[in-house]
Amino acid sequence: MINIFIIITLIILSGIFKGFMDALRFHYSQSFFINFKNEQFWNPNISWLNKYNSVLYNDGIKFPKFFGSTTFFVWLTDGWHLLQMIYLNLLFLAMGMAFTNRFILITNDFYSIIIMTLIFSVLFKTAFEVSYNLSYKK
Repeated sequence: MINIFIIITLIILSGIFKGFMDALRFHYSQSFFINFKNEQFWNPNISWLNKYNSVLYNDGIKFPKFFGSTTFFVWLTDGWHLLQMIYLNLLFLAMGMAFTNRFILITNDFYSIIIMTLIFSVLFKTAFEVSYNLSYKK
């Protein structure tokens, strides 16, 4: 019974971080994020540049600042992606707990939940990367 309360709490927290994410992206200048000292990290109008090495622009090509800075480590580069990572992983953790608890006969232990959370996360992020990269001309 306690698991359902944990799952509901994780889903609510996920929604809260999604709200923070959208407030940051669409209402930065009116949000509490404007009070944070590191504007280069939090201001979405400029923080997206943190993914790229500004010295290596060549004919409009942007080079990653470090390995994974434009993919799986992007959450280290700016506030919006950090909030997105928290939002999604809370949601995936809730799904992992619900999945191991209700739908398959795996013992409801910590490792099963972590494995299912990782599987959901990898599936979602892979589908995102493929569709995102096919959605526009580079």
